[in-house]
Parts: sequence; structure tokens; C-alpha cells
Amino acid sequence: MKFGTLRPTARKVWVFLHVGFSVGWLGVSMTMLVLASVGARARDPALRHYAYEFMHVLDMAIVIPVALLTLITGLVVSLGTKWGLVRHWWVLAKLGIALAIPIYSIVQQRFWLEEAVRSSVGGHAAGLSRNDVVLWACAVIYTLLLWVATAVSTVKPWGRTRWAPAPPPRRAAAVR
Repeated sequence: MKFGTLRPTARKVWVFLHVGFSVGWLGVSMTMLVLASVGARARDPALRHYAYEFMHVLDMAIVIPVALLTLITGLVVSLGTKWGLVRHWWVLAKLGIALAIPIYSIVQQRFWLEEAVRSSVGGHAAGLSRNDVVLWACAVIYTLLLWVATAVSTVKPWGRTRWAPAPPPRRAAAVR
């Protein structure tokens, strides 16, 4: 297979998968935002603990696989269609978002989440902590970034990059 030559049926399947996984990632991100809000604001220590525990389970069981599947299907669609990986700024912006969120989550956010689970064990809910605010802020930022990726996919702003091959010249209409 040559880049940019997915057959129509294969292209539709890959786009379908990419949209589905992307929407799933946005949905689970919004769920994580709700759970972070509950964990940060819960007066009931058990509710606080279970909100963070469920966030941790979602992160490991759903967020990571869905983010990876979104990235993989996005790469297949970009490399297998006319859009390309580096031809349009909107594709590069989506790639940046799709890489930044999981990398930051793996490097830093998972430690805050693990700390929130640990600190909430045994009914310790001593008000709003820095960790609560940071987890909530991460969930807000991730959700906003995924909405931006959705908007960028729809609007396709900013034009072509300098790495894009020149478009083929237009043919003049035949004069009769």
C-alpha cells in the first residue's frame, strides 16, 4: 500500500473507528472530570475515596487503551488518505494533542491520582488539598483539549504546512 491510497471501504472503516475511539476518549475524559470534581468536593470520606479509586480504574482500563487506539487509528487515517500526517496544520495539532495528553498523564498525572487514592484510604478527607485541585485541573485541561481536537477536526483550520507537496495545477475548463 502506498501512502494516501486507502481504498474507499477501508478508509470508511478506519475513519469510523477513529471517530468512535475519539468520541469515547472525550466521553471518558468528561467522566474523569466529574469524578475529580466529586473527589475534590466530597464531604463523605468514603465517597471521596471511591471517586478517586474509580478514576484510577478508568484510567488504567479505559483511558489508556482508548487514547492509544485513537492515536493508532488517527495515524492510519492520516497516512492512508489525502490529509497526510504533515500536510495540514490541523492534523499536526490533533497529533500534538493526542500525544501530549497520554505522555503528561504517564509522566505526572498518574502519581497525583495514586496519591489521591492513598491519601483517601481510611476516611481521610481533610478538605481540599493541592492534589485535589491539580487532578481537577488536569481533567479540565484534558477535556478542553479533546474538545479543541474535535473542533479542529470539524473546521480544519490553518491551511497547509510548508512540508505539503504543492497541489496539482487546476485544469482549465474546455472551451466549446
